[in-house]
Amino acid sequence: MANSVVASLSYCAEENIVCATMRGKAQSIDVLNNANAIIEFANSYNAKAVLIDVREFEHAYAKDEFIDVCNKLAPLLGQLSIARVVSYQGFMHELVTQKVRELGVRVKNFDCQEQARNWLRPLSC
Repeated sequence: MANSVVASLSYCAEENIVCATMRGKAQSIDVLNNANAIIEFANSYNAKAVLIDVREFEHAYAKDEFIDVCNKLAPLLGQLSIARVVSYQGFMHELVTQKVRELGVRVKNFDCQEQARNWLRPLSC
């Protein structure tokens, strides 16, 4: 079965927050390509806060690629604040968050979008 990722992006001007939803199974290159798309979209609005819903998203790459992906993601994410809405099924979402946080990215996982937005609001200025 081929891996496929469906991503959607929107911008909330009132809160200055970019919202992304990712669904499907992703190889490491898909994760990096989608990160670049989200960053470009955020930059086009001069947004510093990003809410990413990954409840229906699965990492479909080998564990040995994990560190490489995180090391590439961290500098790309720069000064963005990232709230991730996760399902907590499996360990990869938490592992990714912990690793990129160790690399200096402001990121946190949440159970729902409301909690994520509440955390992002003061960081979106």
